Amino acid sequence: MVVSGTCIRSLEFVEVRVTVNINYLRDLDITLTSPSGTQSRLLSRGSDGICVHVGTSSIEPNGNCLFNGTLRFGVLRTMGESADGTWTINIRDQGVRATANGTFTSWNMKFYGY
Repeated sequence: MVVSGTCIRSLEFVEVRVTVNINYLRDLDITLTSPSGTQSRLLSRGSDGICVHVGTSSIEPNGNCLFNGTLRFGVLRTMGESADGTWTINIRDQGVRATANGTFTSWNMKFYGY
């Protein structure tokens, strides 16, 4: 994503939103790279375990966490950098299951700084 004209020369915080639909959320690795090359790991592949579905009494011991929606992350590693330039996001599905599938729908960022 090419960002220009923000007038932000010194970042304080970056909010990143990623919309996905995936069978096994814990299989995802998501990394954001700033224009100056700073990498921020937003989500790291989790280990096997249980998945508790919030708002229900459903518990899955194999860690199968279906997710369809927007993940929201905060980034501080880019503090002091300019917001303008090319930002990249790398989303990798590290799962090995034949039934694993997912869709990356969109992503956006909101910059805070001066």
